[in-house]
Amino acid sequence: MAEKSVSISSRNGRVGFRMLLAAVALIGLTGCELSWTGFQKQLTGAKEILFGAVGATSSKTEPKPEPSGAEFSSPLAQKTKANAELLREILRVVYMREPSNRTEFGSLVDSLNQGASFEGLYNGFTHSSIYRKIETANPGATEQALKVFSEELMILESELPTPTVFDANAAKPLAVPVTPTADSSGVSELVFEKRGAVQPSPKPSDFIEKYSAQFAGASIFTLKRVLGDEALKVVNVKKDEKEKLAAWYSKWVVRMAEKKVDFGLELRNKLDEQFHYKWAMSSSEDQLRWEVLNRLHRVLNQANGHDSEQ
Repeated sequence: MAEKSVSISSRNGRVGFRMLLAAVALIGLTGCELSWTGFQKQLTGAKEILFGAVGATSSKTEPKPEPSGAEFSSPLAQKTKANAELLREILRVVYMREPSNRTEFGSLVDSLNQGASFEGLYNGFTHSSIYRKIETANPGATEQALKVFSEELMILESELPTPTVFDANAAKPLAVPVTPTADSSGVSELVFEKRGAVQPSPKPSDFIEKYSAQFAGASIFTLKRVLGDEALKVVNVKKDEKEKLAAWYSKWVVRMAEKKVDFGLELRNKLDEQFHYKWAMSSSEDQLRWEVLNRLHRVLNQANGHDSEQ
């Protein structure tokens, strides 16, 4: 199944690739000035960009690649190296497996180099026929994963003007492959409350209990997909007011860091709300989307007994 993890359908792939302009700028997370431009002259491979610019290190000990020759001499080669490292993280975190199909992986990196947007690529992965097969082949999740999912879903839904109403199919794998669009962050199996409908006002614990019952028995991959979709909705709702988005993000990130989950970079684990606020203010929505999704996927992965860095 590992090989299938990076082999998405060409149709979904083309849609996703055209939509991922700002993903590579995520690398700027490690900068003192939180700027991508300031690091371009320091590029000596993806690990230098991600971990070496200000002495940040991966939470796992990894050797740094040694640049040599023309391989690392051009901006394109450096960008390719950075995109490959970022893509590898995305695939590991989303699929919980290492990418193994080098041809498909190379095609994805090429698409990143050409300016595809991250949100489209992520939706291309999680709403593809391949992902649906993975959901079907991996039924169930641990009790802890379901608990974490229900708690995080309740928190995300509280940020939406109209919370999502999930029908009986929401806990099942995707019924059919879904091709996402530029503004699509949900899936066809989710039923949304009609505007004007009267909203109940139960306690947060009531929502958690409801979600736990409704998604009991769902695949861990289904839980990851649903939670990711809802997180994208929250970002999209807040994106028009950058200060409010940054304020929400910085508080949310610190709360997630308190869970003591390895998020892949030491700076991601900082319990410093002001640091994360400044980063969010200087970064694109696309960068911020991956930072949110990365944390949610890793938290669920760990709750289900899987280390995303393995």
